[in-house]
Amino acid sequence: MPEGVSTIAVRMGTNDTFYRGDEISLTREVTRQLMRRTDVTVRDLAHAEAVLSTRILRIGRAPLVVDRKEVTLEEGVIAEVEVVLAERTTGRVISQFKMTRRAEGIRDRGEDLEAVRAKLMRELGEDIVLELQKATFVRADATRSG
Repeated sequence: MPEGVSTIAVRMGTNDTFYRGDEISLTREVTRQLMRRTDVTVRDLAHAEAVLSTRILRIGRAPLVVDRKEVTLEEGVIAEVEVVLAERTTGRVISQFKMTRRAEGIRDRGEDLEAVRAKLMRELGEDIVLELQKATFVRADATRSG
């Protein structure tokens, strides 16, 4: 974290798509990954030095395998997310980026659209925290197992 920043508040994400509830899943997963993989403390907004916000920009579906009867057997779900980490008191942006991720589901395994979207939000949460760590704004905690 930048000097003096050791606490982060994670705002409830926003969602520009018609897939409701994914912003809740993503917010929960980003928070979980911050607590699991970093040495920052997740706090409420009033007591945090930095604020992390996410916004789901789009979610699209792409059939990957279709049988002869045009039934989709495997499907990909792609999401684009915007992430902003800012100082709480000044609003100065510390880091801002967009990220795209795809998850896949196989219907024969019972992986319906809802399950694939949940998987996608879990993977996006991991990716967001890893990207923040790459930028050295959030350091990995060597005492915790990854």
